[in-house]
Amino acid sequence: MATSLSSFVVLQGGEPAVTSRNYLMNDSVDYMWYTAEHLTPLCVAEVHDIEYKMPNIVYPSDHVSLWAKYALK
Repeated sequence: MATSLSSFVVLQGGEPAVTSRNYLMNDSVDYMWYTAEHLTPLCVAEVHDIEYKMPNIVYPSDHVSLWAKYALK
């Protein structure tokens, strides 16, 4: 079985501090996993600090958007 790795941990040394902030939680609950057998992570988008509860006018979802760029092996 292939081992799943976190794109943020590999490229930035850790997960984003917060990926969802609403009336029930303020935590990191979203992840981007990959297997090194097939992909090489090239970059991930910076996740900014969230000051206000979501959704709101700036963040229309209660989760921030995560993205990464990969190269196929």
